[in-house]
Amino acid sequence: MPEWLRVLTLILLGYVLLAIEILIIPGFGILGISGIVSLILASYFAYTKLSLWLGLIVSLGSVLLIILSWKLFPKSGFWKKLRLEEQETKEAGFKSFKGDLSELINKEGRTLSHLRPVGICLIDGKRMEAISEGGIFIEQDKPIMVVKVEGNRIVVREMAR
Repeated sequence: MPEWLRVLTLILLGYVLLAIEILIIPGFGILGISGIVSLILASYFAYTKLSLWLGLIVSLGSVLLIILSWKLFPKSGFWKKLRLEEQETKEAGFKSFKGDLSELINKEGRTLSHLRPVGICLIDGKRMEAISEGGIFIEQDKPIMVVKVEGNRIVVREMAR
């Protein structure tokens, strides 16, 4: 194989491996390292087997192409297809839970699912996730009472009929 073809093959292999690492496989691993090693080998073979100037051109060209790709790729249409543009903002209706559920203490309700120990309950006319007191199993469709609220965690106890 002619040396110029070996250099060209290593350059193309290096860029393909780096592209796979960036676009398909998350993180930085074996393919990214192999791509960088391939580009370094291409520069080495260009220096030693072809000429000093060609080696310099391959090295600088590789570095410049990586920098240009790094700068221009985020502005491309392909990147916009890959990237999530939406943000969870208050204006869009997203909010973290900062409510006060303490008014539910001593309210009665019933279980809509089994509590093992977590399940769904109907409390004050609303479907809510609750946990049974002490991690006890409570059957479906049993009467319950809210005994404690810790943030958004509702603790319930089965009521005797």
